[in-house]
Amino acid sequence: MTGLIEVIDGGLGNAIQDAGRFGYRHQGLAVSGFLDRPLADCANALAGNHPAAACIEMRGLGPTLAVRCGPLRVALAGNVAATILRANGSSQALPAWQSATLEDHDSLKVGAVAGGTAYLAISGGCAVPRQLGSRSTYQRAGIGGIDGHALQKVTVFPAANRANAIFVKLGVSPWIMAMARSASCLAHRPPTSPTRPSRPF
Repeated sequence: MTGLIEVIDGGLGNAIQDAGRFGYRHQGLAVSGFLDRPLADCANALAGNHPAAACIEMRGLGPTLAVRCGPLRVALAGNVAATILRANGSSQALPAWQSATLEDHDSLKVGAVAGGTAYLAISGGCAVPRQLGSRSTYQRAGIGGIDGHALQKVTVFPAANRANAIFVKLGVSPWIMAMARSASCLAHRPPTSPTRPSRPF
């Protein structure tokens, strides 16, 4: 069964990305996709997802999300941290390199990314519609992600899978996870031009 997430605050510089949209460069369409594939791969691994599952790429102030249909597993990778606001009024910290389960009406408030790029993975991946084979947001063309734009307030999107009833919290050293997954990240990366430009917004 799918989950459902509402964007309470989109933050700044946050968009849904996956492994990328290949095969359309000759038509002037950028590949888009993860800016930091190893970090995205780590976030997806912590959430129990496929390495190429779509997740939220963050480069500034993180978003605030609320679970409307759960439970959902979430995980962070990168130089960022978040706070879980439970429906019963309690709160707990969610540092990077750990996963946690959010129940119905729980919220997740992600702080600012201290440097580089960070990723928030959600159970099964962000299940927005694929466009030209990818869920990646390409704002210049207005495709992918949530209607082709960055996360915005009062937007609802589905997560592909709800979390299992039996859940074990996952956590790992970022360096151990990165080294363990780096070979897999490269193996899953489609071939690209050596002069591939950075992704435009």
